[in-house]
Amino acid sequence: MSNSTLRELTDALILRDEKLRENENLLSVMFSMNPVAMILTSVSDGTIVKANKAFEELSGYTKEEMLGETTLHLYKNAEDRNRIIEIVKKDGGAKNVEIQFVRKDGRLIDGQISIKTIITDREECFLSTIMDITERNKAEVEIKRLASFPILNPNPIVEVTLDGVVTFCNPVAKQLFPDMCLGHKWFEKGQYLGLDIEIEHKSIIKEAHLNGRWYLQVFNFVKDAQVIRIYGIDITEQKANEDKLREKDEFYRTTREELVEAKQVAAEKEEVRIKLVETANALKQVAEEKEETRIKLVETAELLKQVADEKEEVRIKLVETAELLKQVAEEKEEARIKLVETAELLKQVAAEKLIKSEEKLVETSNALKQVAAEKEEVRLKLVETANALKQVADETMQFNKILLDALPCVAMLLHCETREIIAMNKTAEEAGCKIGQTCYGSWPKLDQPCSYCQAPEACTTYREKHAVVEVENVVWDIYWTPVSKDLLMHYAFDVTELKRAEKVLERLRETAGDTEVRKVLIIDDSKDYLNLLKTLLKEFIPECQVFTASNGEAGIEIAINEDPGVILLDIVMPGMDGFDVCKKLKENIKTRNIPVVFVTGHSDYKIQIQALNVGGEAFLSKSMSGQELVTQVRAMAKVKALHKVTLLDKELL
Repeated sequence: MSNSTLRELTDALILRDEKLRENENLLSVMFSMNPVAMILTSVSDGTIVKANKAFEELSGYTKEEMLGETTLHLYKNAEDRNRIIEIVKKDGGAKNVEIQFVRKDGRLIDGQISIKTIITDREECFLSTIMDITERNKAEVEIKRLASFPILNPNPIVEVTLDGVVTFCNPVAKQLFPDMCLGHKWFEKGQYLGLDIEIEHKSIIKEAHLNGRWYLQVFNFVKDAQVIRIYGIDITEQKANEDKLREKDEFYRTTREELVEAKQVAAEKEEVRIKLVETANALKQVAEEKEETRIKLVETAELLKQVADEKEEVRIKLVETAELLKQVAEEKEEARIKLVETAELLKQVAAEKLIKSEEKLVETSNALKQVAAEKEEVRLKLVETANALKQVADETMQFNKILLDALPCVAMLLHCETREIIAMNKTAEEAGCKIGQTCYGSWPKLDQPCSYCQAPEACTTYREKHAVVEVENVVWDIYWTPVSKDLLMHYAFDVTELKRAEKVLERLRETAGDTEVRKVLIIDDSKDYLNLLKTLLKEFIPECQVFTASNGEAGIEIAINEDPGVILLDIVMPGMDGFDVCKKLKENIKTRNIPVVFVTGHSDYKIQIQALNVGGEAFLSKSMSGQELVTQVRAMAKVKALHKVTLLDKELL
């Protein structure tokens, strides 16, 4: 097939889709804006599925009050509803059945109802049209009432004998029939409109077209006077409205089936599009949450680095204090040496001069007391410094614990060299980690560091390290972030569900575009028709592989082994017929999603309903053209692709 032909087919399909959307919108407008009251009710449970504006005005109920409710409360007598249902079951529909309805405000309405069975959204429904004939019935009553003073009646009245001789004609009737006068022979006995009123002895109503206008004629036999009184009412405008309504109803019937099918296809496409958008939004949200977590981790690392800098400043102050203490100790040692030297000198002097040495001993004693006081002051300062350092360390550990518990992952503060846990969050504690143990010894309980551990490199280069690993079917996103020369933060995020969602989304994107027709299976007991269909498919779709089967059993086996994109199935076949074959295909998990198109010469809608009930997706007439065949096959290939997308979407959810 040439590229130009393919483009023409594509343009034709696009034009057909646009026309279906236009017809669908037109049907919705026709149903909603139709001046005749119309409702759709479910055949299965009798509930109201849809109602137009005219029906709301007729019944007095709103759509919200009617949808999902039955129509039983609308009938004055429940027997009328049962009688109509029996007529529909017997004749396939009902036409112009007169009954009485009850409005929401309790007022009674004389109605004329017509019902037709249709299929919409794969559901069998009753399409009911209801005309308000209350005014017409009142007019008939008014005609009878005005019979008591016919001369003043605004409608034409004629009185004739059974032989057809005019005995009375009011002014309005004389205007309508200028040649009519008393004694005028209007018709022969028993010949007017074929009515035998004398025998029936009851009123008869007929419509007549006179002088370009329509009249409703009521024939009454007056037994005492042995005459026939004929009353008429002008119904020309009503007839014109009825003709317009019939034309609209005919247009609605001719477009309804195509619009229903287009609406269903559009709904399925819209559902798939909405699900793909929801999936993309969910993945985008996950990525945003991950980015927020990463930002929080960076902020936490900066904060921990700041705490480490403050601890380094405290350590420097401690070193300076230790140097000061060392200097004091050296001075003390020098003082002690001097004291020893002084004691030796005093001992020597004491042997020579006891009186002079007494003064020097007093001076030395005072010097010793002063040195002891200075020593006590230094000891008190050292105690205060140690207590302050302990308080700072406790506050730092408490602050670290609060920060770590806020992280949505396993988080631990480790010593770089030994990988000993110094602090951790609640998530790490629940995972089995313990302060004082190594990270790999407490979680995941190993005798040596993990094979993917990058803690030494992070401490050596003083740069953050990152790795994504899978351990026992769990995917971890791991970071090693140094906060000082001796400390680092160890984070581990569980990203198993995120990775699985990314893989399924990729499969969804690949499957959504798989709409090419690669394999077609034809099941038909006619060898000539098999060859005809195979030739048409090869002509229009050369790359398509065509399989054929002359009976249902062989066709099912080929479908299981080859997984064709579309199955063309005949209904009438010896042995297993098309309905049984379709049931078997839909019951098998390997073939249930393969679209089945019934190819048959039957046009009975009951056969089509049965085909839909067993799982068929579409119909084709055996007198179809090659273009119709190819269009339907390509459409079914798209349906199968949609099935695949739906299954993968359920897997993702």
